[in-house]
Amino acid sequence: MTDENIQNQDAAEAPNTAPNESEPVSDPMTTPTADDAAMAGQDEGESTATAVAEPEKAGRRRRARGRGKGEKEVAAPKVNLVRAFEQNMLRGDIPEFRAGDTVRVWVKIIEGDKERLQAFEGICIARKHGGVRETFTVRKISAANVGVERTFFLHSRRLDRLERVKRGVVRRAKIYYLRQLKGKAARIRERRD
Repeated sequence: MTDENIQNQDAAEAPNTAPNESEPVSDPMTTPTADDAAMAGQDEGESTATAVAEPEKAGRRRRARGRGKGEKEVAAPKVNLVRAFEQNMLRGDIPEFRAGDTVRVWVKIIEGDKERLQAFEGICIARKHGGVRETFTVRKISAANVGVERTFFLHSRRLDRLERVKRGVVRRAKIYYLRQLKGKAARIRERRD
């Protein structure tokens, strides 16, 4: 027997598994189910290319126009959950201060099994970010005439307390220019009101 005869004989013996032209080939990974079609708002007989393309277009149009009469309100995004969780972590005992104010920061220092408080007093040169991640930078001149800056998390548990000693007159939110100034030039006038 030749190869052609063997193939013809195998084809005759095998059951008819070839798809019928009237029936679409169903691949479970690519063919949409009735649930998919109902979610996309279409009949079961439509093709998958249409099922993918139309919801994107409709979604874009709907977002551009806003919420219509018959549309449901969209659930709140998860960002609100994060904000609500972070609200519980904010401290309420922080005094009002801004860049230019002289502040005294009491920091908890842990040495071995002992804990003590250490004061760091200087001029607040910056406040950054917001919420739980808010930080502020304090600059002081040490005894050896060396500028020392420390950045603290405003809502950290390592901060025992924060005191505003003086209010300063500055017209900037970040007063990094103090880094170049020395001596009397680095002073900030006190705000009296």
